[in-house]
Formats: sequence, structure tokens, C-alpha cells
Amino acid sequence: MKAIKTVIISVLSVIILAVIVYVGYGVWLQYHPETDTSLEGQLDYFNKIDLKVLWYGDKPDFPEGFNVETIDDLKDSNWQRDNDYVFLFVDDLKGDVNFTEEDAKKIKEYADANNNFNFQYIGAEKLDIFKKVYDDEDIDKAKNMSYGYVMFEGDRIIYGGLWSVIDNEAQQKNPENFSMIILDDIEYLIRSNEK
Repeated sequence: MKAIKTVIISVLSVIILAVIVYVGYGVWLQYHPETDTSLEGQLDYFNKIDLKVLWYGDKPDFPEGFNVETIDDLKDSNWQRDNDYVFLFVDDLKGDVNFTEEDAKKIKEYADANNNFNFQYIGAEKLDIFKKVYDDEDIDKAKNMSYGYVMFEGDRIIYGGLWSVIDNEAQQKNPENFSMIILDDIEYLIRSNEK
């Protein structure tokens, strides 16, 4: 009889514990909604928002379903858009993109006036331009190969950590890493502004 009571108490304890965990997890999810971190989930997220990604320079291979518009030059009409989220990437990893101090000034002025706009330069050749135009003396060309002027958590910030010399070396072995880092960066910045 004592053994039956022990089994019944054990079974009831497990059931009560399972109910507590189940209810607790439900409450936790209300305050920490799940996000699908898979590529499919990421692409689905991008397709549900008003996003425009513009690429100037050598475009990497992005996954099918990720819409990127390639532009041929930095004329205002090529990159000034009114989507909810606009990302302009200048890919100068080869150092052969036509990007001038005047381009950087126009982009900065436009970004300052338009909170939907985000800009990222990827490369090393023209990082000195940003020291002048953005008044930023902290550019370390020995490590960094990027410069950004983006919206993060509702504020305009200078963003220099997208691409580094180490990332660039690793890309030689795994070229798909580059496009995945771009997708993750876009999602990270958009979600930061949704809070």
C-alpha cells in the first residue's frame, strides 16, 4: 500500500511539475517572442516588411528569395527611396568602385534627414573619406574594412563593425559567409528599431 502511495505521489508530482513548466514557458514566450533564425524565417521576415536593399559594386551571391537591387552609380535617383527601410551597400572590397567625398557628403545629409535610410561602405580603400565627412578619427584601417551610418534603436549611429580584415580573409574559404553576414546585419538593425 505504501508503494502505491509513493507511485501515485510521484506521478502527481511529475504532472504538476509539467503543468508548471508548460504554463511558465507560455508566460515567458509572452515577454520573449520566438524569432525564426533559419534562413527561411529570415527571408519570410524580410518579405513581410517594406524593405529595399540597394547594392553598388560587386554583388555577392545572395540566397534565392532575397531581393537586392543593383545600382550602376550613386546618382541620387538610384538610391533615394521612400520604403520603410532602405539599405544602401557600397561594396568596394576590390578598391575599384567610384566613391568620392562628395558622394559621402550627399549620403550623410540624406541619412540625417531620413530615418528610414541606412548606409554601409565595405572596403578599405576609401575609409579616409569618412574621417573627413563624418568627423570620425577612430577608423582603424588595420582591422576594419567597413563604415556605416545607420539607425540603431531609433538613433543615428556610426557603425564600423560589419566587415573586418579577419572576415575578409575568412571569406576566401567560405564566400557564402559574406551574404549571410549582410542578411544578419540588416535583420539586426531593423529589429533594433522595432523595440
